[in-house]
Amino acid sequence: MKLFYALALALALLSGTSHARAEENRQGRVHHVVIVWLKEPGSQAVRSRYQEITRSMAKLPGVLSYSVGSAIPSTHELVDSSYDLAVEAVFKDKAALEAYNANPQHQQAVATMRPLVQKLVVYEFAE
Repeated sequence: MKLFYALALALALLSGTSHARAEENRQGRVHHVVIVWLKEPGSQAVRSRYQEITRSMAKLPGVLSYSVGSAIPSTHELVDSSYDLAVEAVFKDKAALEAYNANPQHQQAVATMRPLVQKLVVYEFAE
């Protein structure tokens, strides 16, 4: 009887792993969201430079849509408007996002923007 329960548990665990992989393969479009705090938040020149560099990535292979914008000031307690800029890129799937991240043009742009940035946070989610 113990063997039966051990086998049942093993099958359940394997089934869960298989289900997780299948779920990952069914995911839809992937959103890559970057929240940016600039080293010089009041500098329009720095803000414009960052936006210019990041917009060049909109044309990289795999990008379905690309947006960049500034925080909207808010007094709502749940809204964090302390950041300077946000970028959202949308991809067909996780593989397209990974190819984008590995793209030498993307890596060069990130290296160019890095000195302008005090802090950044990245969020990614699948539809």
